[in-house]
Amino acid sequence: MRLLFRLAGLAAVALLLLDSGSASRAAPAGTAPAGAAPAGAAPAGDRPAGERSVGDRPEETYPEDRPFTGDPGGEPPPPPVRPREPVHRRRARPARPARPTRPEGPAPAVDRDLLRPRGPNIIAGGVGMAAGFSEPSNGGFRLNLEWSYQLTRLVWFDVIGGVSLGGKCQVLERDLQDRVVSSACNPFGGVGVDLLAGIQMKFVNIRLWRASVVPFARVAAGVAFIVADTPNDGAALVLRVGGGARYYFTNWFSVGGELAFTLGPAFRNHMDPGFYAKLELLAGVEFLL
Repeated sequence: MRLLFRLAGLAAVALLLLDSGSASRAAPAGTAPAGAAPAGAAPAGDRPAGERSVGDRPEETYPEDRPFTGDPGGEPPPPPVRPREPVHRRRARPARPARPTRPEGPAPAVDRDLLRPRGPNIIAGGVGMAAGFSEPSNGGFRLNLEWSYQLTRLVWFDVIGGVSLGGKCQVLERDLQDRVVSSACNPFGGVGVDLLAGIQMKFVNIRLWRASVVPFARVAAGVAFIVADTPNDGAALVLRVGGGARYYFTNWFSVGGELAFTLGPAFRNHMDPGFYAKLELLAGVEFLL
């Protein structure tokens, strides 16, 4: 009896399996198999990034990375455009001042770095005019001769000799022994001879211009002999201070000008001591040996 029940159960299971196989073979042509995408759905590769179908996750139908903008697959809205400020309200930037340009010109005749005196000797001479500003002083045509010895690149030792040739002095009063008591000389009168020694400085390191111009200054002290057409000859202990500039055509030849003052006490034969004051304006040449 039990054997019959087991056989009947096996037959029922076999019939069920046969029925399910015939049903799957007889499915309509338009029906998609299990696990396939619904008809009309876009392939997985054509969907927008981040979007999932209803079959994958029924609870999410829109992109997760962008807010809803009315179109599930659309792009985010563009940023707002800032309106341009009217032209009349714009602030004009001030123009930058142009940088000063170095004036173009011919190159200097001599490089200033080459103006180191080759020395150690200089011979120079100058001519000009001298004017006396006191009674013992003399003036007139002036001739100067100079010799310099180089001590350093900037400092030179100077020896100056000068002659002043002016007009005659006028005798104003004589004493009983026929000696001149007083006389008068105009600023360009009298005769004088000067012997001086001192220091000269050449400022070859100043670079304020392109030309080969070298300024200089000098100080000298010595004796100025006073010679006139009267017995009132004498001498003065003087200090001479001057300065000027020279233009170097080559490293050994230059031309220049000088302005100098000579001051000091004066002593004459038959007159009281006085004050010696003279102004000189000279132009000359210089040779470096």
